[in-house]
Order: sequence, then C-alpha cells, then structure tokens
Amino acid sequence: MPYCPSCGTPAAPSGPFCPNCGARTAPAPPPDTYYRPAAPRRDHTALIVVVVVLLAVMAVVAPIAVYLWVSALRVSPSCAVHYFGIVLSKSPDGSEWNLTFTAVLNGMNSSNTYLSLTAPSSAQALAPTALSSLPGGNVPLSDSLGQLYLGFHQSFPGQITGGDTIYIGTSTAAGTSITGYNAHIAWKTTSSCADWSAVLH
Repeated sequence: MPYCPSCGTPAAPSGPFCPNCGARTAPAPPPDTYYRPAAPRRDHTALIVVVVVLLAVMAVVAPIAVYLWVSALRVSPSCAVHYFGIVLSKSPDGSEWNLTFTAVLNGMNSSNTYLSLTAPSSAQALAPTALSSLPGGNVPLSDSLGQLYLGFHQSFPGQITGGDTIYIGTSTAAGTSITGYNAHIAWKTTSSCADWSAVLH
C-alpha cells in the first residue's frame, strides 16, 4: 500500500491526494506541450523584380532627362529662334567645302555670325569665330592638326546676303583630312538667334 510521503498515512487508492494532510501521493500528470508553428517564410522575388525594373527604367530615362534639360539651356527663353539656309558643296577640284547662304535673316552680318568646327571625337577644333575674322588664309586649329584654310566671300561689306560663301579647306596645310568634322554656323543678337550645322563629307 502506498503511504503519504508527507505524513505517512496510508494513501487512498481512489485519489492522488492524502486524505489526512492533502499532500499529493501520485505523480503529477505531465504538462501539455504546445509547439508554436514556425512562421511561413516570405517570398521577396516579386519585390526584387520590381526594384530591378525600376532601376533599369531609371538608367534609361535619367540620361534622356539630363540631355533634354541641358538642351533646353542652350537657348535662352528670351531668344526668338529663327532659321536661315545654307547649301553645302565641294569645289570642283575637291580642295574646299563651300557653304553658300541661300536665305538670310534681317540683321545678319559678318560680325554677329560665327563659324566653329568640331572633330568627330567632339573635341572643338575651331572656337566660334566671326565670319569677318576669316582671313582667306590658313588658320590654326585647336586640336593639334595644324592650320586649315578658311575664307569668307561676301557681296556687300559687313552685310550677309544670299550667295555669300564660306570656304573651308578639305585638309590641313600638313595634308590631314578633316572629313567628318562638323561645321556649325550661329547667329545671335540680344533677342534673336539661329544656327545651322552639317558634317563635312
């Protein structure tokens, strides 16, 4: 017969507690074991795809936005843009390019109209130079190619009219070809501006 471990009274077989002192005479049942299920792992694949797509779009859009912003800065809002005409041809002997004015604007003259040349590498070969400063002779270029023939023929001194022609040598005095260079002609006053450009080929 089991006895109460507390007071020594014979334990009642009908219950887990001593009838004399109330102490537990039978082992306590094991506590209920509760297992908390693990939280499901989140799938971040969709978020990663969205981030990659946004970065790709920004990589394409950002350069375009910067280009448009810089381009907008080239012309002042106070400058009314106009256009004039030039025909590009080559002399019969192939030694010169002829840039002949076919349509001009009121106020265009050889002092406020400028010629500049840019190499295929985008390096500036000739800084903007007033047509009145073209000597009809060799002019040093700024990209270490030596000297290039530049001239300007006009019917009326100072004023630019249809038929006036800019002459650009096809090669430098040292014989280096400038084929592929960009010729740019710009006219600007305090309130108006216009430009023209073409690749020499």
